[in-house]
Order: sequence, then structure tokens, then C-alpha cells
Amino acid sequence: MALTAAALAATLASFGHAKQVTFNYGTDRQLRVCPDLTKPSRGPISVAQATTYVVCTHEKQPPVKAYVNFMDVKRLEIASTTRKVLTGDIVRWSQIDERKPIYVLRGHVVTHTCWNIAGIYKNGANCTRYDRPNAKGSCYLDKFADWHCSLGGLAATETRNQPAPS
Repeated sequence: MALTAAALAATLASFGHAKQVTFNYGTDRQLRVCPDLTKPSRGPISVAQATTYVVCTHEKQPPVKAYVNFMDVKRLEIASTTRKVLTGDIVRWSQIDERKPIYVLRGHVVTHTCWNIAGIYKNGANCTRYDRPNAKGSCYLDKFADWHCSLGGLAATETRNQPAPS
């Protein structure tokens, strides 16, 4: 199951509203906020829903506000079979619903960590770009029936002093 580039763009454009980024990171782009995390309430998660949850979970500005994280999904696939919850999953995700399956993801993501333009960071060279063409991840339901999705791994390339994504 995969989405075309146009379908991915439409999915990411459909976020309800964005979280206002404070401080200057060299972009007008705002963080995408997770919509209702309980969809779907039954059945398997779709590629579009998984993409939304992967992005909005990753994009954040920590309380210190020294940097912000942005993510772009280039490709996302959900495996045709699910897997059962293992003991290590319960340790890692304490709120996981052990009765529900885990959906296995793979794809290509590009992330940017952008530092506040102040002091040593200059506009247009304040971000590090991480390209992960072989990203792996998962989606699972917690005990409150909220979805949690992540997609990442080691970056194939890390490029410093990059401009912020638009």
C-alpha cells in the first residue's frame, strides 16, 4: 500500500491548523499539529492517516525553543501483514494496547532540525537536513485508543548549514 507524491502532498496539506512557531528559524512554515488521533476507530490504519500521524508526531518545538523539527514524507508503505505486540514493545511504549496489532511501516523521510537564528546561527544556514530513504517504523494503538506512528532510523546523509524548509 503506497501513496503517490501528489496524494502525499494532498494529505499533508489537509492538516487542520498549524502550531505557531515562536522565534525565528528562517521559514514561514508552521508545525503541523495532530488531528484527532482516534481515527480510524476500527480496522487498519490507512497510508494517508499513518503519514499524517508520522509527521505531526515528529514536528515539534521543545520547551527551550532553541530549535524546531520539520519532517517531509517522500514515500510511506504499510506492510500487508501486522505483527503481535512483544515484551520489548510494552517496555518501550508503556501505554500500548497489547490486544491490538502493530502496523509495520517503511518509507523515505527528510527531516530538518533548525536552530533559532540568533548568535552563531545565520539565516539560510541554520538547519541540518537528514535524508532517510530507508526509514522504518510502526503504528500502534494505546490503551486510550489513540494512534501513535513513527518513521525514522539512521540518516543516509546529514547535511549541515542548510536553509529551513519552506
